[in-house]
Amino acid sequence: MKRTSIVILCLALVIPVFFSSPVAADDSARDQMLKRLMAGELASAPLFAPLTNLLLDYAETIIPKTKLAELYGAEGRADFLRRLKGLTGQDILDFGNDMLRFYEERASRATGDPWINITAGPLLLYIRPGSAADKDRDLISRDAADTAARIAAALDLASAFETARRLLVPASGSAPDLIPVYLHPSRKDEASQRIRKQSYGSTTLGATIVDRAGRLTCRIDVFYLNALSLAVLEHEVAHAVILLASFDTSPLVARELGGEAELRKAFFAGYRQIPSILQEGLGDWAFYYHGFHRNWGLLPPPEYMVRELRAVAKTLPLKELLGRSVTLRDPKYKAYSLEAASFLEYIVRTRGKDVVRRWLFSGQTDGAKTFASIFGLAIEDAEKEWLAQERK
Repeated sequence: MKRTSIVILCLALVIPVFFSSPVAADDSARDQMLKRLMAGELASAPLFAPLTNLLLDYAETIIPKTKLAELYGAEGRADFLRRLKGLTGQDILDFGNDMLRFYEERASRATGDPWINITAGPLLLYIRPGSAADKDRDLISRDAADTAARIAAALDLASAFETARRLLVPASGSAPDLIPVYLHPSRKDEASQRIRKQSYGSTTLGATIVDRAGRLTCRIDVFYLNALSLAVLEHEVAHAVILLASFDTSPLVARELGGEAELRKAFFAGYRQIPSILQEGLGDWAFYYHGFHRNWGLLPPPEYMVRELRAVAKTLPLKELLGRSVTLRDPKYKAYSLEAASFLEYIVRTRGKDVVRRWLFSGQTDGAKTFASIFGLAIEDAEKEWLAQERK
């Protein structure tokens, strides 16, 4: 089977942000608080127990022991979050980023053992034996497959996604049409170099020639530290679904391809560029509205989080947000992508998935400029509607 060179586009992504939770002076107080929380609205949240315990473990390392009993006096979710914020003095995003760094410093070393693989819907998970991902393999498999299905359904992308998947170079000899997902135990894993230093995950889309036929390549890489990393995984899976579903495969299959120049031309003829902040907003939209955030249940609604960020000037007017290029090094990067996710949820709910899909896949890089022509509404007026809805 003859192949020629590969074209690759890469999305390197920062971990989504999380809130953290308090712990008591002893296990009995901690357990009592958890029971109070689970007796109410959190009883049915499937990720509440594993995620909250991770947060409590971290909180015990940064909150003075003399203050833990105060935190454990919380009677419900809102009270718990209010007490925690008052004692830590950090907003949700900053606290979450610190928590992830804490767990990264304690990540298990790469074993170097051969990968094992597990099929999860349209994905093929690659896991190091004995790693945190190996321990959570059943949870990861269910979550990843569910995320892919939910995002494809949320924007009516299932058919286009399947069409693009049929052009994927097989991830292994026995796994056609599957997207490989590498779950690295730490940055010391030699296979993790695709992930940038300031990121926790990466998704790449590319193309190659196999026997003169154009084929697609897609790969996800994630640092899997513990169950908190499900948010990163959901974010990256959403990127893979969107990148493949938005790709016009016809230029790749229209005729035989003779070399890299023809491959590059066919690839970029089919690739639809989405403004960077909307691409990141879609990744956050996946875990805030279709998985991790809802399944945890502890965190405040995303709209409330955006409102708090706006109060301390960590957001932007939509015209500026959607028209600028936001980089991973921007200190407000995750606040901006959360803001974009919240607006996307509002616009899908109020205008419908078809028109939102046309907007996202227009191929234009300035989302603010194309908004009016597609929605028949100035972005400033849409922002007023969105903010008025948030205040309700």
